Amino acid sequence: IYDNGRFLGLITLRMLGYWLAKESLHGEIKLTGRTADELLAGDGKRSNYCFVSAETTIVEVEELFQKNALLEAVLITKDKNPNGNLLGIIRPRDIFKEERVENL
Repeated sequence: IYDNGRFLGLITLRMLGYWLAKESLHGEIKLTGRTADELLAGDGKRSNYCFVSAETTIVEVEELFQKNALLEAVLITKDKNPNGNLLGIIRPRDIFKEERVENL
């Protein structure tokens, strides 16, 4: 989420799931009038991403995911500046392919 070019945070499926579970403890979940900012402020889980420059190698990105199990996305900007133009997003599944075992 950006606000006038300033990066505020990243909302992921995991974060949304935690937020919905927490909200369900209070009964029916009403989404009318709710804002994305509530998700960002909800649990203070803002460390689920990191920024890298466009010059970062895939090997370096892979190491970031291996070192931080909570990392959900690597965000790419020209010079690693969070408030720069977002060039791309890499998720763990973009790098690590699950091996499938087929039953014979």
